[in-house]
Amino acid sequence: MIYRDRPDHVDFRMLAMPGFTRAAMTRLEDELAALARSFVFDFVDAARLAADDGGDRGDGSIDVVSSLSVGVPLATICRIMGVPTSDWTDILRWTDGLMFPAILATHAHGGETVGDARRRLGREYKEYLDALIADRRRRPTDDLASSLVHATIDGAPLSDQQLHGYLVLLIAAGNETTRNTITGGVHALLTHPAERDRLAADPAGLVDAATEEILRWTSPVLQFARTAVIDYDLNGVTIHAGDTVTLWYPSANRDERQFPDPYRFDIGRHPNLHIAFGFGEHFCLGANLARWELRAVFRELAPHLADLEPAGGLHRHPDLHVPAIHEFRVRWSGR
Repeated sequence: MIYRDRPDHVDFRMLAMPGFTRAAMTRLEDELAALARSFVFDFVDAARLAADDGGDRGDGSIDVVSSLSVGVPLATICRIMGVPTSDWTDILRWTDGLMFPAILATHAHGGETVGDARRRLGREYKEYLDALIADRRRRPTDDLASSLVHATIDGAPLSDQQLHGYLVLLIAAGNETTRNTITGGVHALLTHPAERDRLAADPAGLVDAATEEILRWTSPVLQFARTAVIDYDLNGVTIHAGDTVTLWYPSANRDERQFPDPYRFDIGRHPNLHIAFGFGEHFCLGANLARWELRAVFRELAPHLADLEPAGGLHRHPDLHVPAIHEFRVRWSGR
């Protein structure tokens, strides 16, 4: 879907759109709040315990990614798709292997090369989606996977290839980018203590604006490349039909013509017309979902941020599309 233009893009997009509207998110709000509360409670508890017993590295630190950021987005998108809790670990392994080839070696079996691991994980994921599609064809429910399996465009159902592409896109995009934003947001708040304390003092009043600033600041998608279909003049530069144009989201989100003092992290920034979710007809389908998840997490986490301190820097996957953070360790200081 992300490679298609009108009218095909709109036809495919509208199949899932009802599940990601503001009204749909409002119906999920209590569930998202409960998920965030549970995951933040477990994270804080684990951080306190690590401070007491040294944790997995003996230095009292804990990893934000694996201990907090993975939970809410993965649980939410799997719930929307109708994927049972028992499958979440496999889903995470498959989507990580798909999105971040650098970690494939950690999933390799004895004697497997990285290429072997990639192919095996790809087969496993395909077989899983084949079974999911077959099950929803036999026994449709009220989840998004069922809606897609039974959807039609111009009277024709989606092919297996189209269904696979759609499901992979929604599941991966629904957890990888929001995970990155949560981790980046925690890092931004801990390294900007004045903003951390502002949020802690008024989480209900500031969480909306803080979420938008975290999205601008982290810009979880680094770039998309597009091919120009016509000649076009942009600020004195001629882009020719057939040229590849790379859209750098972090650069746009620090454009001094749009954002006063763009390299200042300001959780009260207004207006904040960032483009972390893109723009136009390819605007992120899951933007509402991501915003609701981020608000829920940071609303719950805000009172605990002053008790945490960085125990290292951000470690990223080497990727030019989504250079996701694979580790960020913090330590409970209990100030």
